[in-house]
Amino acid sequence: MILHYASAGWVMGARHLDEEPSSSGTGLVLKDNIYQATFDYEIERNIAPWQIPRTDSINSAKLLMRALPLRTLIISAVYAFTVAMISYFVWQGWFESLAVSRNSLVEDGDWWRIFTAQFQHSDSKHLLNNLLPFVGLGWILWGYFGFLAFPAVPVLAGAFANLTAVFTYPPDVSIVGLSGTVFAMAGLWAALYIKNDFRYTVGKRILRAAGFVVVLFFPLSWEQNVSDRVHILGGLAGLVAGFAGWGRLRPHEIIAKNNSGEKVRVRQI
Repeated sequence: MILHYASAGWVMGARHLDEEPSSSGTGLVLKDNIYQATFDYEIERNIAPWQIPRTDSINSAKLLMRALPLRTLIISAVYAFTVAMISYFVWQGWFESLAVSRNSLVEDGDWWRIFTAQFQHSDSKHLLNNLLPFVGLGWILWGYFGFLAFPAVPVLAGAFANLTAVFTYPPDVSIVGLSGTVFAMAGLWAALYIKNDFRYTVGKRILRAAGFVVVLFFPLSWEQNVSDRVHILGGLAGLVAGFAGWGRLRPHEIIAKNNSGEKVRVRQI
């Protein structure tokens, strides 16, 4: 039997609930002022779920113009420092190689290497070329779009790029580096920028995003022993994730908790 405490016969019960907001509530006593009877009861609380409103063009554009928080830059830099230290430890022989190849996946069953390969680099130049755009894009993605946009989605997209690319190379060819992840970040940012910067027409947004990506990654095109396949796969994975969005990849201050009031009901035990 469900009894709503707001009904006329449960005035004292309503006052009691206000005094005892605990969600457990079991074992307390509810008094019926009409019949002078008491009952054990428990409180059931139902908090309305998060609702994600449709993207508002004006608010979305304003959010993309606001200053980025410093803490997201610090977090990106700490992540990059961790990658640099792990690469250094591998170079010194303190860690075994974290690279991924088709042999390591198929013959050894080391599927975790599609993730760990992102933390190892061939040399300091390779490391620096990846970490500079990594920190900048990480700052932008988390600062504007939240944790899901960085590092969650890019790390998964980079792992997907490594997994797919190794099956296009000979079995003994190894892949290392953050390149797939960084290109996934660029593709993700481009997609989210095109979706959300309503200050410009779609055509202008596409040109601006493309120009940014080309300028950012043009130096990498002159590097030797670079896996263009990982770059392409990572960038495409980022673009798809950005345009798909899973309903969450938006300027994160737009995501609001609506109808957050608690709905409380009393159940007689």
